[in-house]
Amino acid sequence: MVDPAAGQLVGAFLTGLLLIVPLRAALATTTYGALYGWLTAAAVMVLLFGLLLRLAGVPRARGLALATSAAFAVTALVALTAVALIGDPGGHTSVCLLAGIPAAAFAAPAAVAVVRWAEDDTGATALGVVACVVGLFLAATAGPSVGELVDDARHRADQTRKLEAAGLTPYLPEIDGTRAEFIGTTSVRPNGGESQMTGYSLRYEPESTTDQDYDAPHLDVEIGVATGPACEPIEGYLECREGDGYVVTERDGVPEQVSHDGTMRLSAMFRDDTGDLPDADEVGRALADAEQSEWDEVLDPAS
Repeated sequence: MVDPAAGQLVGAFLTGLLLIVPLRAALATTTYGALYGWLTAAAVMVLLFGLLLRLAGVPRARGLALATSAAFAVTALVALTAVALIGDPGGHTSVCLLAGIPAAAFAAPAAVAVVRWAEDDTGATALGVVACVVGLFLAATAGPSVGELVDDARHRADQTRKLEAAGLTPYLPEIDGTRAEFIGTTSVRPNGGESQMTGYSLRYEPESTTDQDYDAPHLDVEIGVATGPACEPIEGYLECREGDGYVVTERDGVPEQVSHDGTMRLSAMFRDDTGDLPDADEVGRALADAEQSEWDEVLDPAS
């Protein structure tokens, strides 16, 4: 004779595995309407599967299936967040398997524990209904944010592959008094041919800046393959002043650009000469002292 507790654990685990299907569909949705539709479909699937478990002789099957859906909603959100944080999450199917199977494994014993609180089948069903409603609410409210987290991780992984394929090196200069933001990549199309990535851009703004104001004073830092001299003087107009490992381009005596040539060229352009930006020599020293970083840090400096 099959142990009732074992039957409940198996039934709950199978319910969790079944919920991977609507989870996969929900991850690929782009509208709230589609998300809510798949959540409704998941609830229907759970009710039908609970009926099958009851016919198979699993104790408190309806409450068990409903409680499993609630536990799966919580554990799946946690698992999806973990998958997004550990690196490249891959496609929707791989994400669902990586997150869904552990979520089902944790949800099963949790659901069994919930239905055991009830005195009878009716009480177990009532507990399951309440738990299911709470789980659906959590999935509907937190799901979009977790989905964006997965999408962002996938986008960063794709950018990392492209940057590495272009032979670029990750640098994130530490310029005192500023905070960095990744802006994007730079490319050229030689002789009208295929586009080639040549570098990437960072924006440094004073830490005192509170609002997102792209007209405010800031530094645009370009990091990429060096082409031509870092500075070409023009008598009476542009002056190239050498520093310790860097060169400052001054226009009419006002610093305009600071550059350092190493494995990559690091160039900082001053956007406006007012505000709380560090002076040219301080920026130059930061560029010259910049050490190789990790792409995750470059793509998301605030993390």
